[in-house]
Amino acid sequence: MRYRPFGRTGLFVSELCLGTMTFGGGEGIWQQIGALQQSDAERLVGTAIDGGINFIDTADVYAGGRSEQITGQPLKNLKVPRDSVIVATKVSATSAPARTRAALRAGPRRVGGAGRAGLAAAPTAGHQRDHRRQAARPAGR
Repeated sequence: MRYRPFGRTGLFVSELCLGTMTFGGGEGIWQQIGALQQSDAERLVGTAIDGGINFIDTADVYAGGRSEQITGQPLKNLKVPRDSVIVATKVSATSAPARTRAALRAGPRRVGGAGRAGLAAAPTAGHQRDHRRQAARPAGR
């Protein structure tokens, strides 16, 4: 697997990223996109990690948040060290708590906006669903 720098964070991510939009299923559009449940997702995440993938993409809107739960559990079950994988989640203005919605509306240049400080101060529901409850951060930050 080849790895690339992740911006100026000091982190390196695999060139391939495991997308989790198909995890969880549910109703409406999510039923049409995919319905991988925990056991299938655990095998898929394990295979990806074994293949050198260290970058996993999810979002709080995928399957109503169920995708984040299904993504976090295999990492816990497989005892993947937290500093060896980057889980990227996207924040949606429709599913985020009120404080996060306000930060998104304010924008990145305003104090408490959607920039790093604003979003860090307003954890998303996904952080509450994530069994790991940690954000991937470079050492020293």
